[in-house]
Formats: sequence, structure tokens, C-alpha cells
Amino acid sequence: MTLYFDKEQLLISKHNKKLASIRYQAINQEALRSKQSLSAAISKDWFQQNRLIISLFLLLVSGLLLSFNFFILTFGASLFLYLTKKSRLFSFTTFKECYNFTLNCLGLPTLIAVFFGILGQPLTTMIMIQNILFVLYLVIAFYRTHFREENEEN
Repeated sequence: MTLYFDKEQLLISKHNKKLASIRYQAINQEALRSKQSLSAAISKDWFQQNRLIISLFLLLVSGLLLSFNFFILTFGASLFLYLTKKSRLFSFTTFKECYNFTLNCLGLPTLIAVFFGILGQPLTTMIMIQNILFVLYLVIAFYRTHFREENEEN
């Protein structure tokens, strides 16, 4: 790997192939004193130049993780509730009913998770809050309704 210190930028190349071109901001005489400080300064300047791309990538990955979690949660719980349709204990008969019930139970936990996300909690904490509150909401709904219609005779 070759570092070429130009007047306005640092060029990093390997086998005559340009890998990066970094404008000087944090790289100064102090940064050249040790390998660790130079590496930290190069990393800092590279991050500052690519901050938008990195932020968009992290936002995309976070969105995909949240979407995947929501998909697994909704369809997994709906399928699990749908499997109870043969039981006389529950009133669910179609997958649509189970899916609708799952979405209704996910409303409040999702809003609470979003609130904690706005407060600056990490993504993993938001997912954990949403999942735990969703399960608690399902348990409370089962305790109060036993997943049966009110007008149904026992």
C-alpha cells in the first residue's frame, strides 16, 4: 500500500490502483508523529468525506432490520394463532382474522418502541421493546378475552 501526500489531498493506492483520495482536514504535523495517530486522522478524514453515504447505508440497514423483524413478528404470530383454528377454545377461523388481531396487538408496542427510538435508544433495544411488549399485549388479550368472541356461547 502506498500513501502519496499531495498538496491538497492524500492518495492511497495499492499496486498502482487508486483506493482512496482524502482531502486534508485532521491530517497535520501532529498526526504524522506515530502510525496510530496517522491512521486515526486518515480514518477521521475519510469518515467526514463519506458521512452521507455511511449514514444512508446505516439507515437502509436499520430499515431492513426493522422491516424483517416486523414481517417475522406479524406473520409468525398470525400463523401461530391460525394454527389454533381447530381448537374449540378460540374463535379464530381465518388467517385474515389472525393477521388483523396481530396488527391490532402490535400498534401500541410499536408506538412505544418508536418513542424510545426518538429518545436515542439503539435499534436492538427498540426491537426488544417492541417484541416484549407485543408478547405481553398478546398475553393480556388472551387473559381478558381467551381469544373468543363476546357473543359466543360456551
